[in-house]
Amino acid sequence: MAYNKPELMLYSALCHADGCSEGDFKIERANDWAIRRYQQAMRTVERYLSSDWGLQQCGRGLVNSEQEAQELIALCQREFEGVIPLIELSHCMHGRIRFNRKALFEHHALADRDNLIERIEKWDYMKQKDISQRKLRSAFYS
Repeated sequence: MAYNKPELMLYSALCHADGCSEGDFKIERANDWAIRRYQQAMRTVERYLSSDWGLQQCGRGLVNSEQEAQELIALCQREFEGVIPLIELSHCMHGRIRFNRKALFEHHALADRDNLIERIEKWDYMKQKDISQRKLRSAFYS
C-alpha cells in the first residue's frame, strides 16, 4: 500500500491465520465480505503481536522482534512528529497471514528519506543493535 510518505520497513512476518480464508488483502476490491475478512485478519495479527509469540519472520528485517519494532517506533515518535505504526496485511495462504510491520512518517515527504536516514543512523540504538546505514537505507527504500 503506497502512502507517498516515507515508510520504514521493520520486518515481514507470518502468523497463524486462525480461520481467516485464503487470498490477498487488497482494499480496492473491498465489499462487505472482504472488509470483514480484513478486520478478522487484522485482529488476528494484532493478537499475535501483543504476545510476540507465534510470529515467523520472513527474511532479514531491520529489527529482530516485535519488541524491537515497538522500541524503534517509540524512538521515531519521540524524534519526529507524525510517526504512525503500521501493520500492512499482504495475503493469507496455507493457513498463514503474511504482513509487513512498518513505521509511516506522515509529516515528511518521500524526498526527506535521506535526511531521516542521516538523523536516525546517529542514534545510540542503531549502534547497540548493529544496524548499518546500508540496512537502514534499504528499509526506507524497500
